Amino acid sequence: MMRRLAVALTFALATNSAAFAQVPPPMQAPPPPPAPPPQVAPPRPYAPRPEPTAESTSGEHRVLGGHRFVTPGNMESAFLNTSIASAQGVGILSYRGTSALDGTTRDAQVFLYTQSVLATVGIANRLAFDVRAAGVAAVGGDLDTILTVGALANLNAGGMAKIRLLTLEDVGFQATAGVGGYYTRTLNLQPSILLGKALGDARALESDVIQQTSRFELVPALMLAEGVGAFGVQLALSPKIRTAEGQSNAVDVGTQVTLDIGKVASFVPIAVSGEYQLSMPIDGAGKDHHLGASVLYSGRQAFNVGVLGGFHLFANDMKIMTGGIAMQYFF
Repeated sequence: MMRRLAVALTFALATNSAAFAQVPPPMQAPPPPPAPPPQVAPPRPYAPRPEPTAESTSGEHRVLGGHRFVTPGNMESAFLNTSIASAQGVGILSYRGTSALDGTTRDAQVFLYTQSVLATVGIANRLAFDVRAAGVAAVGGDLDTILTVGALANLNAGGMAKIRLLTLEDVGFQATAGVGGYYTRTLNLQPSILLGKALGDARALESDVIQQTSRFELVPALMLAEGVGAFGVQLALSPKIRTAEGQSNAVDVGTQVTLDIGKVASFVPIAVSGEYQLSMPIDGAGKDHHLGASVLYSGRQAFNVGVLGGFHLFANDMKIMTGGIAMQYFF
């Protein structure tokens, strides 16, 4: 009995051992896949810095404090840009004079045509040389005036050398000095002289009918400019040393204020400027007042074009009103 129990127990253990031996080992989790290599962005293609264009460099020296200045019409400019400018227009000269027909005092008008050209050569934004010429042709507005001013021609030509003294970019300030010389010649044909002339020497008759005057002015000048965004101000002080007999020396003080609307509203590329110049003879004989205004396209740094106007009141109560067009290109 005991033997049979031992055999059965031994068989059971052997069977269970074989069964356990056939149980597969527990499943192990496979190792994680290797991490993907880091993504490296492909190198960006080399993009060279664009070269400055003519538009970006032309006229750059007239930009100060973020303001793009325009050239004044009645006074010297503080900037040294290489440029060429032209202006032409018409006007009316009014004065109170004596009638050639009956000797009475009357108001007279003379019609004007004006033309001017200005060329400037700037050197390294340090030196500049201006050359300018301006002409006026006029004729009387009625028969009586024609007898007094049958034809009038005025020519002014000269130039100025300038040097930039100081520029403070942080505050938008610049100071420039210069010295120039200008020659003016005026011819006035007066047919009324013929009415009162008896026969005589032809040379004397010609000298009376054609009145000629000329003068030369030496003009040292100091010009200042201040720019702040849309606003710009220029000031000019220029004594005038005159050589003509009977004409006193004078001191001119002028200012120009400009608003560049395009800085405030980019869709309105317009610059509006106003000028005032006071001319004071040293002998105190009387003052001349010069007013000017312009409306110019300001959308391009290298180019200005627009309309301008002026009003001039002289010490002898003569008045001149002008209007025209002007353009300037900066190199």
